[in-house]
Amino acid sequence: MNNLTIRRATLSDVPAITQMHADYSAYANTLQLPYPTEKTWEARLGANDPLVTQFVATIDDTVVGLLVIHQPNQLRRRHVATFGITVSEAYQGKGIGSQLMQVMVDYCDNWLNVHRIELEVFAANGNGVGLYEKFGFEQEGRMRDYAFRDGQYVDAVMMSRIKK
Repeated sequence: MNNLTIRRATLSDVPAITQMHADYSAYANTLQLPYPTEKTWEARLGANDPLVTQFVATIDDTVVGLLVIHQPNQLRRRHVATFGITVSEAYQGKGIGSQLMQVMVDYCDNWLNVHRIELEVFAANGNGVGLYEKFGFEQEGRMRDYAFRDGQYVDAVMMSRIKK
């Protein structure tokens, strides 16, 4: 996508991020609860936590994706980062997730001095697992009944990428 821009998220993005997370396909593969409020996203984006970095992907000034990078506050785990990606339902399957992954890996490797990036992904999310593997993530284990979604417990896979 030639007109895709990735930039830091701002409070002015709150309505678009809230709307994006109102779609089932956007939140179903996250640990987010459905129907988030704008106040929820205002609090997240307005927290100014130095250990959280948030980016949005935009096409023609329309927010189509979100990337959130977290670093732990424990000193002995400062070499680690976790992240979450959401892509708007209408823009899934168009390479936006890959673009956000590229930004995340570059930011962690070249600016945050992160050695290990880790994540949990629902085991049934084959597209997500494939995307993460494309960026060098390896599966470390399966967590049974990890989360409650759609009225049932679902498994997740722990994955990580170690900077070489």
